[in-house]
Amino acid sequence: MPLANGDRLGPYEILALIGKGGMGEVYRARDGRLDREVAIKVSTEQFSERFDREARAIAALNHPNICQLYDVGPNYLVMELVEGVEPKGPLSLDEALALARQIAAALDAAHEKGITHRDLKPANIKVKADGTVKVLDFGLAKMPEARPEAGITMTMSATEAGMILGTAAYMSPEQAAGKPVDKRADIWAYGVVLWEMLTGERLFAGETISHTLAAVLKDEPDWNRVPVKVRRLLQRCLQKDPKKRLRDIMDGMALLDEDLAREIARPSAAARSRWPWVVAAAACLMAATLAFVHFREKAPARPEVARFQIRLPDKVAFTPGSTPALSPDGRHLAFTAFGPEGRPGLWVQDLDALEARPLPDAATGPATPPPFWSPDSRSVAFSSSGPKLRKADLERGSSQDICDKPNTPIIGGSWNRDGVLILGSTNSGLWQVPAAGGTPVPLTVLDKSRQERQHELPWFLPDGRHFIYLRISGAPEESGIYAGSLGDPPERQSKRRLVATGFGAAYVPSNEGKAGRLLFMREGVLVAQTFDPYALELSGGPAPVVERVATDFETAHFSPSSNTLVYRTSASGRDYQLTWVDSQGKVTGVAGDPGPIFEPQLSPDGTRVAYRKESPNRTDADIWLLDVARGVSTRFTFGPRFAFSAVWSPDGSEIVFASNRDGAYNLYRKPANGARDEELLLKTNENKRPMSWSHDGRFLLYSVGSNGSFSSEDLWILPLEGDRTPYPFQRTRFDESDAQFSPNGHWVAYMSNESGGPEIYVREFIASRGSAGVGGKWIVSKNGGRYPQWRADGKELLFISQAASVMSVSVDGSGSFQATAPRELFRFPAGTNAWSFAGDPKRMLFSVPAEQKGAQSFTVMLNWTSALKP
Repeated sequence: MPLANGDRLGPYEILALIGKGGMGEVYRARDGRLDREVAIKVSTEQFSERFDREARAIAALNHPNICQLYDVGPNYLVMELVEGVEPKGPLSLDEALALARQIAAALDAAHEKGITHRDLKPANIKVKADGTVKVLDFGLAKMPEARPEAGITMTMSATEAGMILGTAAYMSPEQAAGKPVDKRADIWAYGVVLWEMLTGERLFAGETISHTLAAVLKDEPDWNRVPVKVRRLLQRCLQKDPKKRLRDIMDGMALLDEDLAREIARPSAAARSRWPWVVAAAACLMAATLAFVHFREKAPARPEVARFQIRLPDKVAFTPGSTPALSPDGRHLAFTAFGPEGRPGLWVQDLDALEARPLPDAATGPATPPPFWSPDSRSVAFSSSGPKLRKADLERGSSQDICDKPNTPIIGGSWNRDGVLILGSTNSGLWQVPAAGGTPVPLTVLDKSRQERQHELPWFLPDGRHFIYLRISGAPEESGIYAGSLGDPPERQSKRRLVATGFGAAYVPSNEGKAGRLLFMREGVLVAQTFDPYALELSGGPAPVVERVATDFETAHFSPSSNTLVYRTSASGRDYQLTWVDSQGKVTGVAGDPGPIFEPQLSPDGTRVAYRKESPNRTDADIWLLDVARGVSTRFTFGPRFAFSAVWSPDGSEIVFASNRDGAYNLYRKPANGARDEELLLKTNENKRPMSWSHDGRFLLYSVGSNGSFSSEDLWILPLEGDRTPYPFQRTRFDESDAQFSPNGHWVAYMSNESGGPEIYVREFIASRGSAGVGGKWIVSKNGGRYPQWRADGKELLFISQAASVMSVSVDGSGSFQATAPRELFRFPAGTNAWSFAGDPKRMLFSVPAEQKGAQSFTVMLNWTSALKP
């Protein structure tokens, strides 16, 4: 029964009838509770329970181009009131694309949430007076199922038949055939709508539903009717086989931006054919008009900046800290990622292809430094999962060893035209090695008088002899970008700082002269400054290029060429959600809100979580505590600088953590209830971090890093009784970390790379000084392992494999240590940065990358120099 003005529908007062159709009416109404006008769509039928659930899921969508759903009643929907008109063609190309980009953004937001519209058409699109597009009825199309047979019979009013006829014109072939649909049906409808906006005519039309559906299934568009600039986009949207259609609407935007960028950069054929005549005419007039032209000529127009996103394939996720590496020719992008099977490896995205591909035989570690390219763009060097630096040949599809890594993790590299590689380090100076293979030799050395800790992220300059690189010092005034030379001895490299920054830099040559641009981070913004690579001098001031470029430690996630800049934003991969997972890998819930959350550690009773939370600009970090039951987080430490690696006491009353507030990372101790300030527990000149507190409360396991970093760590014991003099537990030339006391205190599980890669070992713990290397030792893992955790009864040891799986071994430690072969429990989500459980592995807590738009994508910026002020 129609509603009259003044009638009430729940809390809503009806103001006026907006529209009417065979499936119901739409009214303008007032929500007296919030004093706002809304649109109410009243259906002729009652909504099902399933529809109610779906509608409430769609209500969670919040996007400027989507008409928001506010409420659901038994037979009505309450929506945002949109004042606007349907898009009508023919429109100019610029007008149509301005609307099309907003429609694509709306579809992308819904598809990210797993929501398909199913009924995209001009009638469900409104353009407001200010040009803003609103897409209506997301996922709420409730129409009779249409089938393509000629004998189709429906009982409906003339108005409803018109609605169905209109809908049929925008149905995808699979939808018209009555098959299940997914977001690719929306992509088809998007192409049909864009065609109509450009031409002013329906792409598929017929006198009856059957004729219209037959046209959808059989007819091919006349591509000559649409502009060349959008032809490739429309062809990919309107593939009748959904397997050949665009997989993602934003891939279509990438195609469009590529075509527009090519159009900007390439003169038309007519212009090219006229060029000889133009030159001849100009030569005849030059002598007479030179002076006039000199004073009246205009500067050539700067090419327009174009941006588009490159998304990773389904079930592929960046490894922590993954950084793009753009090839010198600007055609390929290398990066590290977890594949669908959970294994980390090297991937390449060809910029003229729609999807990235893994490189064969190019396994990397779960957290790998940036790869780097050969000058001819044919090979890319990378740090393998083992002890080797390797290079992958793009044309041959094969990889080979270059050299053994120096006894240090490699952080960044550069490759010159003479076949020389420079390698960065986290605990030494730079190294150099021939690309053909050999033994790395030192190129720079740390200056202890300047408190230098690492030299990393080198970048060759155009002459192939000089380079820039990042020096990190315990004294902030010494950290920054420096220049070096292959011809200078390691101890005689220049000590003149070029730029004050805590992140690596890149140099881009200029086509206009000898001075190019140095790109570096300044207060969270990527900036560019003119730099002479021969005089090694900066000039002018830094100009902003991009805000919110993501960073990890000393690496900023960007890679430039003369025309193209690729980067990840700070919203990409930096927010994590604490997530509960059972022993079969099933997600059972979340804890707290997402954010820059790292190193979660459950309290012994499982009621609280201690974690490291970084500041927005990553200049400092503190320990926070989450009350699991209440979902409330409170700050536990208050700086300055970094605090991390929280370890709970056995009874949960205290926390030990590391902080560099006073130079090196020292150990501090504080009551978990915050009743008093922290006290210094252990101070030395070396970096330290706590790892495990023995269950009897008598000993603390901690690591000591070499050369002022956390690389090549050794394991030490700090007695918490008596004179508290620390002594070594495992001190070798290898890297040992991730140590955990067993519940009975007889064993220590830890990671060591003594076999060439990270593996889990168990060693007997003898509580006496001078016990380093004493007692039995057993290897537990087979194919890599990190982060061991004991079950509360000590009869099971779990760890994370190299293939990103949770592994389990049964343990008998009643006599000599015995363990079964590892078995896989489940694979955890790619990109997970840490895990913890409070004695019972039936309830584990993982720090999982938060779902967010752009989390698994790069941004490509064409003609990036045009964004700089002239």
